[in-house]
Amino acid sequence: MKLSDLSTAGFRDRLRRDGVFVRTGEFVYRIQSQVAYLAEPFQQLYADFQFIEHCEFSDFHLEVSECRPLSEWFRPHVTVRQLGHFETTPVPVDQSVAYLEWSLNRCVFAQVYNRLLLHGAVLAREGRAVVIAGNSGAGKSTLAAALALNGWRLLSDELTVVSPTDGSLMSLARPVALKNQSIELIQSLADDAYFGPVAVTTAKGRVAHMRAPVSDPSKIAEPAWPACFVFVNYQAGKDITVQEVSRAQAFTRLAELAGINYGVLGELGFDTLSRAVDSALCLDLEYGSLDQAITFFDSEYSAILGLDQETPAVDEHG
Repeated sequence: MKLSDLSTAGFRDRLRRDGVFVRTGEFVYRIQSQVAYLAEPFQQLYADFQFIEHCEFSDFHLEVSECRPLSEWFRPHVTVRQLGHFETTPVPVDQSVAYLEWSLNRCVFAQVYNRLLLHGAVLAREGRAVVIAGNSGAGKSTLAAALALNGWRLLSDELTVVSPTDGSLMSLARPVALKNQSIELIQSLADDAYFGPVAVTTAKGRVAHMRAPVSDPSKIAEPAWPACFVFVNYQAGKDITVQEVSRAQAFTRLAELAGINYGVLGELGFDTLSRAVDSALCLDLEYGSLDQAITFFDSEYSAILGLDQETPAVDEHG
């Protein structure tokens, strides 16, 4: 049974009372909220996820609550709170979806220390993954959304989660966050894709989330193994250029994108990142249009994903 199988009223009632449990990879989120505005887009964005009726444990428990700050008494606001950890400042209710999604990422970044975390999107075919890395504004999420709409399986648009045990990448196939002009650009590529409401005044500008395309719901949580790290840079109007990056340079860049988690893991983080980089091709990709980038990934499909190599076996004992 999927979340989309619940009636709108039934979903809203569960969200208000005991909360809705959502599993992404190995993590279970418990979301509770009485904010009516949030219920319909949240159910639609996670429509293909399994409905968990009874769950005794969740990794992260978040509440989205309505409030009315004194300075905005006539305009409803919300806060997102993870019990025992953090609470966001009040934001207008039309930003509730965006801030909930950012808070779900924050839970992982701040509290997961048994995996190496990198800033990067992850997409896969045949169990082999491409990690799309880059600084903020480089176009990671936009490219991830376009590839997901073009048949690639989305594991994450924001977080690359690497297992120190076997080097696999965890699937966190949540909605794709799109900003500003990227919203209309991706909407133009897929008339049937579902987009949540557009939050217009966030710190990052206009933000909307796209439901991740799911061809087979049973594979949402499947991991993949890294075949290629691609450092992307979007430059409007420029011809596409591709250049191989040395593994030493790729390691340095990825370590910078790992943030505090890499330092906390210490030697384990160093070894995990080293193995991941050593097992994959590393490229710089500069492109001027999504069509260029999609054509590149599809035309170089076999070489990038290393389909001539066997998928590594899971080492259950480390």
